[in-house]
Amino acid sequence: MADSWLNPLKEVAKCIVPEALCPPVKRHIDYWWCLEGNVQGLRDEMGRLERKRRKIEGNIEEARLRAEIPTTDVQNWSNEGSQKLEEATRILQSCGDLKLWNIIPRYSVGKSAKETAEGIAKLREEGNLLRIADPPPPAAMVPICRPPNLEFQSRKIMEEDIIKSLKDGNARMIAICGAGGVGKTTMVRRIEDRVRKEFDEIVTVVVSQQTDKLKIQKQIAEILRLGLSEETLDGRAHILRTRLMDSKKKLIIFDDVWKRFEPENIGVPYGGCKIILTVSAQRCM
Repeated sequence: MADSWLNPLKEVAKCIVPEALCPPVKRHIDYWWCLEGNVQGLRDEMGRLERKRRKIEGNIEEARLRAEIPTTDVQNWSNEGSQKLEEATRILQSCGDLKLWNIIPRYSVGKSAKETAEGIAKLREEGNLLRIADPPPPAAMVPICRPPNLEFQSRKIMEEDIIKSLKDGNARMIAICGAGGVGKTTMVRRIEDRVRKEFDEIVTVVVSQQTDKLKIQKQIAEILRLGLSEETLDGRAHILRTRLMDSKKKLIIFDDVWKRFEPENIGVPYGGCKIILTVSAQRCM
């Protein structure tokens, strides 16, 4: 009779204890018993994350073409995704041919596979909430570098000399001067072919006598696959300047310049690229 008051507690314990212990115990048993399923689940999550990464990287590239700036969050997410995939690859390589009696190795690999797959799934879901890029900064925030060294060429220059100047970190702009018909355009095309591997992007536009700045901006934007939503010269210049100030190495060639022409006024910064101009000798600036 003294223990009769314990009987209800024992009955409750019979119901509660299995409910409390079974899920954790079953989970640990599954690490060992369901190794193949855990590994396949990891492979599936790796494939989903890789597809998500490719989609986001495509969105980042599209944003850069619009002169937008990728956010720190999306860059961190991409880096973490690479780390997760490397970790998952190491786990898959450690699987080997583990039999049921290899209890400890199977348990260890199965646990790693399950937990890594869950981490990848969580990271993939976070990718749905990412802000890919921010709009270009205001014009006042865009650094504009003045040319440290402006080279004017008053005679025909050997191609090797010009190529050497292009590789010189201090030479930002080179003007090739000469009378009409001496072959300035032909020479600059040969130079373009020879230095193509030195630059990530090369843009060639014809300025001509009219020097239509809006038209020149449009030609540059089309080659860079950049949309110009602004209609004003300054607005377009700001978008071009932001795009051309990224980390890629660029060569901008302005052919057939007839009068004083400042590339910076249309959005081509001296500090963001190398510039070549071909100018008629009697009109050299």
